[in-house]
Formats: sequence, structure tokens, C-alpha cells
Amino acid sequence: MSITAEELRTIGNERSGRSKSQADIDKFIKSWVADLTIRGIILEATEDVDLEDEQPNYLESEFDNLFKNGLVVTVIDSNDNESKPLLEISWHRYKERVGSGDAPGKPREFTRFGGSLYVWPKPDADQYPTLRLSGKIYHSDSTTIVYADRFRECGIQYIIYKIYESLGYLHRETAQAHFRNYEFELQKLLSSESNRRHHNVGYNDI
Repeated sequence: MSITAEELRTIGNERSGRSKSQADIDKFIKSWVADLTIRGIILEATEDVDLEDEQPNYLESEFDNLFKNGLVVTVIDSNDNESKPLLEISWHRYKERVGSGDAPGKPREFTRFGGSLYVWPKPDADQYPTLRLSGKIYHSDSTTIVYADRFRECGIQYIIYKIYESLGYLHRETAQAHFRNYEFELQKLLSSESNRRHHNVGYNDI
């Protein structure tokens, strides 16, 4: 069960006894996402990208996820076999590769430049139809929440706190209590995620 903006509005209004609109809650959710990002909550994702025959470049804005540096790229062949990770090279090196000839085949290297991901050699999409991208991502500035269910109570406490803040009750004990609850939930999550990364590097469900 995923966390939704509508759920946070319903629970936030119920617990606070208020009736904030979804537009108001959506602003609070974006603030919550920004705060978690600043606090160091790391998201990881894997997605598959369809390759076009002999097309070397793919706009990253069209990917489902916004990947940070350290992206791992593999190729899935027509028999669903996954390759070893492609070598990331510089843009200068990529241009040298293309300049020396770029017959279509199995991509072995990639680079990122100007908002696009480039593979070399350009793909023979019949034999190698898919790129698999894996790595750390930024949570988009969106009310589509990708955090795991264990973040639910943290989000609820933040939303309730922001409801009270929006009413001018920032310094009232009720508002401060929910902020303390938010900090408590967040610290548990930060500790949990630190342990996850330390003990299981390959885990990617956050």
C-alpha cells in the first residue's frame, strides 16, 4: 500500500480537526519531500528503457526517475540476459569513440551529457532491446510519493504540524508536539536507512 496525497489530507484533517484543501496539503507534501531530501534520505530505483535501433542518445527527462551520479547501466538482450555494467566514460572519450566508427551492436560504454544519456556503440535494438538503469534518485518535486510505507507516520506528523503552522499556531504546544513527533519519526528512519545501507548495499526499496 503506497502513501498518497489524498491519504495524508484525510488523516491530517481528521487528527487536527481541520478541513484543509488538497491544494494546501499538496504544498505541505512538497515541503516534506524537500526536507527529507535535505536531511539525507536516499532513494534508489531501477527502471528499464526501451532502446531504439541505432539511436545512441536518450533524454533523461523522459525517464521515470531522476538519477544522481553513480548510475549503473546494463543491457538486456533479446533472451532476457543481463550484461555486466557498462563502463561510464567522459563526453570527450565518447566523441572519440563515435569519430572512430560506430557500427550498431551491443552497447559497452555510456556517458551523460546535456541532459541525455549516450551509449556506445549505438544499439542493435533487435538483439539488445533494453537498457536497465539502477542507482540513487532524487524524489521529484511532486505529490506522487515514492517513499515506502514505513514513512507514513513521519509524513502524517509533518502534515499536521504544517496545518497548525498555516493557521498561525506555530508556537502553540499542540503544533510543537507534532513537530517533535515528526523529528522522532524522522530520526528512527534515518537510523534505519543508515543500517540498511551498511548491512545490505543492494537493498533498493525505500
